[in-house]
Amino acid sequence: MDKLKISRKAWTVAAVCVFLVAAISIGLVYHAKTQQENELETELLDLQQQLSLFQPEEMAAQLEQLENQLAEIESKVGGNLVGSTNAIDSAEELYALAGSYEVDVIDIASQGLADRTLLEVPLIALPLDVKVEGPLFYVVALISALSSEIPTCVVESVQLTVPQDLTWQLQWPNASVKLTIYSYRGE
Repeated sequence: MDKLKISRKAWTVAAVCVFLVAAISIGLVYHAKTQQENELETELLDLQQQLSLFQPEEMAAQLEQLENQLAEIESKVGGNLVGSTNAIDSAEELYALAGSYEVDVIDIASQGLADRTLLEVPLIALPLDVKVEGPLFYVVALISALSSEIPTCVVESVQLTVPQDLTWQLQWPNASVKLTIYSYRGE
């Protein structure tokens, strides 16, 4: 077999092409690096400007003022703050229970927290008016389960409304439930 001979001119063209590809690649990398450096410098300048606005002494004084305000509010509110968090937990528990029975909670209303005493134990009472809606069997099951699933719940009254025609299910049965959820006030 004859060896394939490549002329000197072809070698020169090939070398120039390889050099151009390498030069263009290096140029693109350098351009991307320069652009990224410019973006980082701009971001650094923005952060330095924001940092120059930060006044640690002023922030410490503001923190102290806010802590004093919080202490003052806590002294005025007293145990009601704990009662409020218990009320939120109770409402969440009620929504979760209704969801597990495939019943929708349409509305929850309350007159607010009230202090009660039972056998000389201080309690916080959360009276609720709850309206639920769903399939009749599930609504009844939910109402029956309220006291057992939420042990501190007392169901005071139930008004059940069943539509005339349940076959089309255009409107689900609903119930208005008056209940009170108790929690320990603690002192």
